[in-house]
Amino acid sequence: MLGEVTLRAARRGEAEALARLHVEAWRDAHAAFAPAAATKALNAERRLPTWQRTLTDPTQHVLVVEHNNALAGLVCFGPASQPALGDQAEIKHLYVVATKRQQGVGQSLLQAALNQIATLGFTKATLAVVQENTSARNFYQTCGGLETGAFTDAGPLWKSANIIVTWRPG
Repeated sequence: MLGEVTLRAARRGEAEALARLHVEAWRDAHAAFAPAAATKALNAERRLPTWQRTLTDPTQHVLVVEHNNALAGLVCFGPASQPALGDQAEIKHLYVVATKRQQGVGQSLLQAALNQIATLGFTKATLAVVQENTSARNFYQTCGGLETGAFTDAGPLWKSANIIVTWRPG
C-alpha cells in the first residue's frame, strides 16, 4: 500500500467516520447474502449512536488504520456480548474498506487486537461471522482462527446463522 499508513486507537470525535466505514464495509461484505431489507435498514445514522457509546465505554477498544489521512479499517473488541461466546474477549467488528482489502490492513488490525486482548488478561478471543460469509471465514482461518462452534443470532437486522471463530492470543 503506497502512502502513509497509521494504526492507532480511535478518537472520541470519530464516531461519524466509524459509522460510515462500518456501513460501507458491512454492505460490501454482506451484499451476496444479506436480505435486502437488512441492507436497506443499515445506515450511518443508525450506527452512529452505537459508535458514540462504544467510544466512551472504557470496556470497549477500537483501533483504526488510517491511510493518507482517511480511515481504511477498524477493529472493535471487548468483553463478549453474545452469550454463545462465553466470558472471553469478543472481536465485535473488523471491517476494511473494499479498496484496501488484501493489502494487510485486516491482518494488522486483527493482530493488534489479539495483542491487546492478551494484555487485558483474556485467554481466548472470539468473533461471530455469518455462515455464508466464506471470504471472511477463509481470512480468519488464514490468520489462525479456529471455527469452534455455531449459533443463531437474532440480530438487529436479520436472523443469521453464525460461526464462532476462536484464537488464543499472546
